[in-house]
Amino acid sequence: MVERIQIALDTGWEELATSRERYALLVRLSGACAKQGVSLLGFGLADRQVRFAIEGGAVAIAHAMRGVRVGTIASLRGQGTVVCLGETKRWRSSCVEDALVWTHQVSQVDGALGPLASPWTSHRDVMGFRTASFFDAERVRSRIDVQRVHLRSGGRALPAAIVEPQAGASVGFLMRLSASVLGLLPSDRRSFALFTQLARACGWSVRDVADALMLSARRVRQLANGPVAPVDVALIALHDPRLCVVP
Repeated sequence: MVERIQIALDTGWEELATSRERYALLVRLSGACAKQGVSLLGFGLADRQVRFAIEGGAVAIAHAMRGVRVGTIASLRGQGTVVCLGETKRWRSSCVEDALVWTHQVSQVDGALGPLASPWTSHRDVMGFRTASFFDAERVRSRIDVQRVHLRSGGRALPAAIVEPQAGASVGFLMRLSASVLGLLPSDRRSFALFTQLARACGWSVRDVADALMLSARRVRQLANGPVAPVDVALIALHDPRLCVVP
């Protein structure tokens, strides 16, 4: 049985609106679910509420949510913020697809762009345009009709499979886009390899990349020639305005 969980954010939501705290919340959620042995099937974050679709025993889910709430309050209070997370509402659902669509509709984005324009739901993960460590999209994809979830969530035509470099994209934007594809902040070193390989594909020199990352040219060459990062996914994102909406 899948539970739809909605937490209202009474105060503290402005701080939770930062990319750093939102990513921290998602990592915390993933860890809490793993610890309790329940499955995170989807998520959606908006200014005044968050939505999760979680599958597992009711008691285990309650423990996971308690861990998320306590951890989030502690994190924000550590920054000197007085936090009050509001009521947690829970509904049971027998349909994974319904629960997933519900999480992706948490934020009503511009109809011309649709759900792919938000980096704060699991929609990009499910559709294959993000590979974040805090969400196992394959666990969900095998149980749903991906195209139908996209349409029901308000999606339009999917991004074209363009994997060719694009001239003119700034180094700064390529850095942010690379991090977004991995569900990371641009300052996270785990995104450096993808950024290096993407920037080099788009025509930026080793020196340009080294200056942007404040690394040596030798280290940048190592990143460029190291394990292949998901450059194809980043190039598809680079050509679609919806996926170019990044933290």
